[in-house]
Amino acid sequence: MYDFINLFDLRQSNTVLNCSDRLLDLIVSNLTCVVRHHDLPMVTEHGYHPALDLSLDCVNKTLSKFNTNKVNKRYNFNRANYIELYSALADIDWSFLKNHDDVNVACIEFYNVLYNLIDRFVPTYHNKYCTYPNGSLQLLSSVGYV
Repeated sequence: MYDFINLFDLRQSNTVLNCSDRLLDLIVSNLTCVVRHHDLPMVTEHGYHPALDLSLDCVNKTLSKFNTNKVNKRYNFNRANYIELYSALADIDWSFLKNHDDVNVACIEFYNVLYNLIDRFVPTYHNKYCTYPNGSLQLLSSVGYV
């Protein structure tokens, strides 16, 4: 573990102690990361593994567009009905998340609700093109693939 952390220049960011005043949950990152105890856990908190709240400073990187699959739907957030989306989010009774003892199941349920709302209030579109990295289009056309 020590070699892995050093190889990727990672830093341990968790300072939240458990019920035995020990640190069992490692949070390693090479990004600026702030870790705090979360006061409202989604599931029942275990004494040895307290609920943690993570804040990361992430840099926005543009994704390359080559080999885009035409079948994948994409959300058009520019045309979303945000007023209805926010209203629907505010109306949800999130207490059902406390019914799960397994945080993974609770996360799946949480994301199911979010994606259902996004599907209702954000229109989708499908890619109608496929872009290739610079120079590859000329190469592909020279061998008869395009």
